Amino acid sequence: MTKYRVAATTRLGGRRLVFRQPDGFTWRRGKHGRAWMSGSEADAAKRWAHRRLAKNVKAYPAGRHPFLELVKGAHWPTDKRLLRALNRTGQARKRTIRIISGLRLPHEAWVLRMRFLSGRGNLAARCCSRYSGKHSWDQCGRDPWSNHADGNAADCGTVSGLTGAYTSLASDSQARSLANKFGIVFPVVSPWEPWHAEMRPR
Repeated sequence: MTKYRVAATTRLGGRRLVFRQPDGFTWRRGKHGRAWMSGSEADAAKRWAHRRLAKNVKAYPAGRHPFLELVKGAHWPTDKRLLRALNRTGQARKRTIRIISGLRLPHEAWVLRMRFLSGRGNLAARCCSRYSGKHSWDQCGRDPWSNHADGNAADCGTVSGLTGAYTSLASDSQARSLANKFGIVFPVVSPWEPWHAEMRPR
């Protein structure tokens, strides 16, 4: 039987899981609470959250991360440790973490590198080993150097549940502290990229 977790943004702006209790639902786990629910329980939990004026109420099956959001056109990182750590950071911070770039395909890496070299974008790693400067897509060696190319990095930040404002993950001091606790590091320092997150090497 498929199990679900239900997450919602409360009327006060915090992103929370809904927990099943013997006598109903709650925002706090408590002694007998559980996050995993059957489909019918998840539907009831969503109705409970809506009655409490919650927003963005959703049920997530196993393998989905209730505190992560991927922007349209981006790809999820493939590093499962990184996804779990980001999700734990979002849960502890009570914020959605928005991923604006995860796994990068060779063409995306080339576009970002050309933007950077034209002075129209952030620092971007080389898109191939053939050229360090400007070149066409046909010329590109298509072997990106960034850890994004291996799915081991995420450009991301927290989202305010009240205003929708986005803050790069390491620029949110609470989120940065929590991320470090869960093994996330921010290795790009020159220039500083507070949005670029990776897992601490084992």
